Formats: sequence, C-alpha cells, structure tokens
Amino acid sequence: INRGGISFTVQSNQACRPNLPPVAVLTATPTSGSPGLVVHFDGSASFDPDTAAPADTIVNYHFVFDDGATADCPGNAACTGTGKIDHTYTSAGIYTATLTVTESRGGLTSSPAQAVITVNSTSIQPVSVVSRKMHGSVGSFDINLPLTGKRGIECRTGGTNGNYTMVFQFANAVSSVGSATVTTGTGSVSSSAIGLNTHEYIVNLTGVTDSQYIAVTLTNVHDSAGNSGDVTGPQMGVLVGDTNADGFTDAIDASQTKSQSGNPVSTVNFREDVNVDGFIDAIDVSLVKSKSGTALP
Repeated sequence: INRGGISFTVQSNQACRPNLPPVAVLTATPTSGSPGLVVHFDGSASFDPDTAAPADTIVNYHFVFDDGATADCPGNAACTGTGKIDHTYTSAGIYTATLTVTESRGGLTSSPAQAVITVNSTSIQPVSVVSRKMHGSVGSFDINLPLTGKRGIECRTGGTNGNYTMVFQFANAVSSVGSATVTTGTGSVSSSAIGLNTHEYIVNLTGVTDSQYIAVTLTNVHDSAGNSGDVTGPQMGVLVGDTNADGFTDAIDASQTKSQSGNPVSTVNFREDVNVDGFIDAIDVSLVKSKSGTALP
C-alpha cells in the first residue's frame, strides 16, 4: 500500500505501519597508506528506525570499494563480523567506498554511507635535498646532499644545541606533509613546514651530534599534481671542520680554512666559514684545529 509516497506493509491482520528506509553508517581504519593497504570497514552501527514490534533489522550489508570490487556481508569470506569486512587496496589512488544496507522487509538505504581511502603512490620524490645555514648578514648557503652515490657532508657547526636545517626540494608545489622524523642518527625535529617557496619543505633539527650520519623521513607527502607518498631523505654526514668533505677533519682542512682567512664569504668558500658568522678568520681556523682527528664512521 502506498500513501503519499510512503509505503506501508500489511502483516497478517495487523494495522498498516510505515516502512522507513534503513540508515547506513560506515567507518574505515586506516584511511590512508601505501599500496597493499588493508582497510577494516565497519558498518555495524547501521540501523533501521522502525523499532516498533516486530522491529525491522539489517539483513545485508553491500560494500562497494570503488576499485572495481564489491562484497556483501554476510556471505563473504572477507567478512570479519556483523557488517564488518576487510579489503586490500593494491593501487595508488583516492577511493570513495560506500555501504548500502537492506532491512528485513526489503527496504534499502536511501543514501549510501561513504568513507574516503587514500592510497599513496611512491612516485613523489625530491629533486634535491640540501643542508642550509645562514652565514651572519651575508646570507644563506646550501650544501647539497646527493640522493644517490657519495653522501654529502655538513662541515659547519650547529652551535651548542646542534641545530641544522634540511630543505627538501620538489618538482611541484607541496600541498601537505603528514610528519617529519629523524630515522637515522642522533637528533630530533624541532619544527617543519612548507617554505615560502612552496616547492620546498623545511625541516629544522636540534640535538644533532658531530661525527655521524643523520637522515629524515617525510610521511604522507602530497603535491599540487596529485602525487603522494613517503619520502626517505638522503643521509647527511655531520663532521664539523671537514671543509674538503673527505670524511676526516685534519691539518688539510685547517690549512684550507687558513688560506681563505680574510676573504669575503661566497659560494666558493662558504664551507670555510665554519662558525657561520659571515666571516672567515682565525676563529674558524681555531675551530677546525680543535676538531682535528675526528672522522665519520
């Protein structure tokens, strides 16, 4: 029986009662990750508003995963409980999974519930990573940290707190980054943010010790072109005074620094401004000599 667009069902000699559509409720955990991501979908909170005896109940949960796969619970081996199912996403992309429920009198959900799943690609990689320091009033200078091959060496002091800055540079503008953490070596991230140049992501480090290699990993990086993924940065050698970047601080570095003493700091000789005050002088030479004999592992 239909009255004003609302259907009524007669059961034996009972009075007619409305059959309101069931309501689908869907949660998903986790909602992002790398290909091979296993997502636990939970529709068990779905319900039917017709609670008067005999109450309607949810009898089927229909999941559409938006990657070409669908499933019904109960009746699927992947179902993990009432209205619950696990699904694996194997390819990068953004997927809008939906849930439609059916109740015991055949009524269907009027509006499917949704959950958005982001599967990151591994296509996003920096075009370069540098260690950046400000040299007094002269300006900032970058030491390149090669993504492959020989590891770059930072020879400038981090001061009493061991402060350094790694800058990740990308081909496209960075839109968001989940987190930045030190994954190799001693030190921690004190702050990180997208730079004024939005192609750069700046990671400030503190507590970085000398004579070691340190690396930073960025998670859940997204750019303006839709690329996304995790980025493991290159290892940076930290060896104060190693101005010639051979992995040892010795008399050769002291001599090299002394040869530049009195010269203005430039792109050619900024490594010899070891204390980054904007001058190359006897203080830098003394600092290098004090580190003589140290080496990278």
